[in-house]
Amino acid sequence: MYELQVANYENTDIDLWDFNAFKSELQRFLSEYEGVAYTEDMVKIAKKDKSTLNSVKKVIEDARKAYKSRCMAPYEAIEPKIKELTGMIENSKSQIDNVVKEYERIQKEEKEKKIRKY
Repeated sequence: MYELQVANYENTDIDLWDFNAFKSELQRFLSEYEGVAYTEDMVKIAKKDKSTLNSVKKVIEDARKAYKSRCMAPYEAIEPKIKELTGMIENSKSQIDNVVKEYERIQKEEKEKKIRKY
């Protein structure tokens, strides 16, 4: 059985991964599971295979999450500042909106008075 060299990728920065080589290696590794029919006698082997696949997936997911966290750090640092600025804009916009709505309400009331008077 082919053994995947996932240890080469553990604790390695995802930027250094050769994705094409890893994909090829992973395809070769996974091809051995295609069409496998586990019998009752092979339950231990099936559990071991499942554990191996979970381990490989964990290495990939951990690397992805670490990379995402590193990429998101600059955004997360600036997000509160941006929200503060947009909050200031929303506050002013809300005040203007209140004035406009009040003006429109008064105009509507005056038109209604004219119509009723008519």
